Amino acid sequence: MGGLGKTTLARKVYNSDKVKNHFNFRAWAYASRECRARELLLHLLQKLMPKNDYECRSSTTKKGQKKHKEAVNNSQDISNLSDEELKKRVWECLKCKNRDPPYNLQFLSEEKSWELFSKKRLLANKKNLHREWSKVFGHVNWYLTRDETQVKNVVLKLSFDNLPARLKPCFLYLGIFPEDYKICVRKLLQLWMAEVFIQEIGSRDAYDVAEDYLYELIDRNLIQVARVKGIGGVKTCRIHDLLRDLCILESKEDKLFQV
Repeated sequence: MGGLGKTTLARKVYNSDKVKNHFNFRAWAYASRECRARELLLHLLQKLMPKNDYECRSSTTKKGQKKHKEAVNNSQDISNLSDEELKKRVWECLKCKNRDPPYNLQFLSEEKSWELFSKKRLLANKKNLHREWSKVFGHVNWYLTRDETQVKNVVLKLSFDNLPARLKPCFLYLGIFPEDYKICVRKLLQLWMAEVFIQEIGSRDAYDVAEDYLYELIDRNLIQVARVKGIGGVKTCRIHDLLRDLCILESKEDKLFQV
């Protein structure tokens, strides 16, 4: 089921300091439905065994699998494969490990869903006062009395307003690209760095941080994946026309750029 936050949660764990300090190597790979096993293995091997890159590229699939197994056995590593099809294949493998069974995320019952919504979401950050509830009523009434286009614009604006400050300029920058344009991710990340949109995090490479920003925007459904690399990762992306219009509008107000 998409939209549950599986990838967001996995990336949060993957990038946590505890994981970085515990594992010698980490590898994150995006795989398409037509993913080729050999290229995916090569991508993982490049992360786990960078010194043997040349040998990996010339290896066969079986040999690559053997080297991957050796790399995993000889060092602590954590690999995350982000793809629904691939998740189904590896799920049974995870169950075979002699460790705690993997957690299977379940849907909440109707009663539990309402309890969560009413107790944790409604006025979660406000005082439980009549004045605040009156504001909620006013907002609901506004939505019910407006046409669909107006409501869409407000919802999209809220999605932008709720972005962390570090992601806002990166998102707005997407407005400079034409409609339905397939954006080269490598070029986009370099442009973000050139515009000094990327905040340095310790000794981490700026490109890696920029890539994290990209995946955060993808996880928030503000960027669409257009094409996935054969060796893992996003090759090209695009932005929805309505979101592009929002980028242009907000950029004019912030005087970031003008299309």
